[in-house]
Amino acid sequence: MIGGKLAHAAITSVSAVGAGVTIELIEVDASGNQVGDAIASATTDASGAYSLTVHSGFSPDSKYVIRATGINESMDVRVTSTSNDIDPVTDAVSDLVTTIAADLSTISVTEITEIRDALDGIAQNVDPAGLTAEALSAALKTEANNDEVFSNQLNSTVAAGSICGTVTNSSGSPLANIRVVAQDFRAPWNPRSFGRGFPGRTKFSTMSITATEYFCPSRSGTERNGKRRRRRKGRLHN
Repeated sequence: MIGGKLAHAAITSVSAVGAGVTIELIEVDASGNQVGDAIASATTDASGAYSLTVHSGFSPDSKYVIRATGINESMDVRVTSTSNDIDPVTDAVSDLVTTIAADLSTISVTEITEIRDALDGIAQNVDPAGLTAEALSAALKTEANNDEVFSNQLNSTVAAGSICGTVTNSSGSPLANIRVVAQDFRAPWNPRSFGRGFPGRTKFSTMSITATEYFCPSRSGTERNGKRRRRRKGRLHN
């Protein structure tokens, strides 16, 4: 069972659309074109929520999209979990994935979630007043493309190189779910890449840096607005 809602709290004035919106689970190719017939379909209830019944063994993947279709427009979300809300941010993320991925198997659902979280962070820069859902999605994509940090992070998702390392605490124990970025020493603060750390290892894709010209500050979710940062050395793998 896959569920979700047509709403998004990160953008002021965007709310659930109500009953009767057609929801379809489909597979898409790297260009965003539908492959075959819809896998499942449903309609939203009065609160904008929906529920789809899928076959046994189905699992979230970057090639699966849930599409909400209204009278004049539609919105998408990549299936990253069993609960997937559909909104202008997820629609913009789905389109952005098609701009960077020649092969959807190279992008994980975790990376799509990271892209969505990053776009959430700049969504408040866009004024939704007077915009339709599709127009707001387009405005978010424009904001994303104009934001140098976000663009670096997005393009690094499919970069050929990677930096590997381990983030530990003062006792030497590995730390899970630590966000890591790579910074170019030659420029003001400008993250080139990002990823999630897991126990014993932190690995994330990167681009346009050399082995001697970066450092990797890491921070937990509670330290994002704080002042404490851990600097970790890393290695560049081509």
